[in-house]
Amino acid sequence: MFERTLRIKYITSKNCFCYLSDKHSKVIQRGSIGKVTVAEKIYFFSLADHLINLQDDQIGLDRIYAKVLGFEKDELVTFIELNNVISKAIRLNIFPCSKDDIEILELMAESIQDTLLNHIHIVNNNQKAVIWISNSIHVVVDIEGVQPTTPGRLEFLTEIAIRAPVTKNETKIRPLDNSNWKISNWINYNAVHSGMSENTLSKYRNCCTLPVFRVFNLESITGFIPKYGIFNVCAPKKKLPLKFLQNSNFFTLNPIYLTIENEESVPQQKNIVVRLLPLEECDYDLNIPYFIPLFVDDGILNYYKLNIGAKVLLDSEINIGNITKLQILTNSRCLDDEIMQQFKLTIAKHSIEDKVLLNSNIPITTLSNDKIILKFVPDIFSATIIDSDFIRNGEICIQKEDILEETIDKSKNKDTEVCLDIANLEDILNGCIRCLNLGLSIPENLEHVLILGKYGTGKTCIVKHFAEKISSKPHYIHMEIIQCRNIKGKSIDSLHKLFINIFLKLVYYQPSVLIIDDIHVICENILEEDPIMQALVSLTTEMLVDLFENYLNNNLIMVVATAQSTSKLNDNLFASRGNHVFKNTFNIGELSNVSYIFVEVASIIDK
Repeated sequence: MFERTLRIKYITSKNCFCYLSDKHSKVIQRGSIGKVTVAEKIYFFSLADHLINLQDDQIGLDRIYAKVLGFEKDELVTFIELNNVISKAIRLNIFPCSKDDIEILELMAESIQDTLLNHIHIVNNNQKAVIWISNSIHVVVDIEGVQPTTPGRLEFLTEIAIRAPVTKNETKIRPLDNSNWKISNWINYNAVHSGMSENTLSKYRNCCTLPVFRVFNLESITGFIPKYGIFNVCAPKKKLPLKFLQNSNFFTLNPIYLTIENEESVPQQKNIVVRLLPLEECDYDLNIPYFIPLFVDDGILNYYKLNIGAKVLLDSEINIGNITKLQILTNSRCLDDEIMQQFKLTIAKHSIEDKVLLNSNIPITTLSNDKIILKFVPDIFSATIIDSDFIRNGEICIQKEDILEETIDKSKNKDTEVCLDIANLEDILNGCIRCLNLGLSIPENLEHVLILGKYGTGKTCIVKHFAEKISSKPHYIHMEIIQCRNIKGKSIDSLHKLFINIFLKLVYYQPSVLIIDDIHVICENILEEDPIMQALVSLTTEMLVDLFENYLNNNLIMVVATAQSTSKLNDNLFASRGNHVFKNTFNIGELSNVSYIFVEVASIIDK
């Protein structure tokens, strides 16, 4: 199943199809349809031929149609390929959104099927469509009553009925008439009743989308229990939706990758079946309501090449069954009896109620740190559950074979040697952490920080220490660091591309933090009479301010920047009057000669 997080791009196609890049179109199966989710809304689209001018992280929609559906330019959406067969629509109703358009549709009644087929192939209840009459005239219609199921595939024999737009006369409720209502009366009044139409009920069902999980390693939990093996994942019970606590606790783990131009291609790995174990008590509490933490083994992170904080979905569709034979592939030089013994000990340690979940063709590590891969017979199942009886009496064989293991680099930078007793460095560090915690608890109060200090006063040391604090327990906040001295002299296009890619990562991993060290280097206040340099710096600053407005206002991203002084910042970034991006400014106090030496030594050690 193809699944990506993509950006909306406005195009001029004059139809209701969606377009993907050439690269993604090659992996989409013929006849598939696209499911696009954003917030709590779900849309279905027919897939058209690829467009050469689309980037790999973009999805193309006609500008008019995208605005009708409410999509903003460059808005992030989740695209999912649906391979299951969509039944044909036998009948449906269309309602013009404007009363003036009913006459136009009635004139087109005889050719309405042909006209619709030229613009849309997949129809769904409560999803608007646009019909182009000519290059300059179009009609927006509502689609209702798709039978027998929605969404459906539009065909030549589909019966299409044109209905007049329904005028809703809402009865206003006087507050005094219901001033003595109990909460139960209010709930019953607004509840979904059995008398409502199927279309209205489907609108409520579509609101139930799959929640997004963020992955963390199992070591984040104090008192980690060894039986939580590689294919067992954990999540706090109090944060899990009710449907994850009912019926089966087996799910298919589907990563949501972030694709950025010129980065490595997304790994095409098979999906892993996992067992979800709700945690009654969890000492690891992010206190962030925007996502559910999912604690997984490092083997899953390595296999999918996921970083801490990456997004995944848990799908209830699983391919699990009983097997008759188990084959162990390994490159270990140990004797077969030793390998078999280590395998049995590993299964015993990771078993729950004498049963253990296993996946085929997934590298796992035994207690002796040997890498093995399991293959099943029959091979139609991707996962199975074995017990102690299978270990004793089942058919298990060993085959020596090379195993190529790919791991991701999760090495952490060594702690920055900073003496926080110097001047007011510790107060500034604590102030940055307080601003972050306040923004995490109340997003409307998230404010950005500007740290001011002369050259050599420890600005870089503070932000690096801040980065280490927030990227470890208990925050595990994703952060990106930009050293402006390293990018000075680049063209505006290069800087724009650099910042766009960084902001896309920050949006993906949000809540996240962007650290810009020495921002005055690229957003300098030019006092010399050099019009070329002044124009270049002004354009760079305006570009950065525009990115701030586009990404910071609608996402949970905090910016921490350093500069020598506000007088060295361009007026577009930090004007003497008016609203500023940085609501909080911290000034590093005067340092003695000894303090300067301490900071310089810490900087040298850190390099």
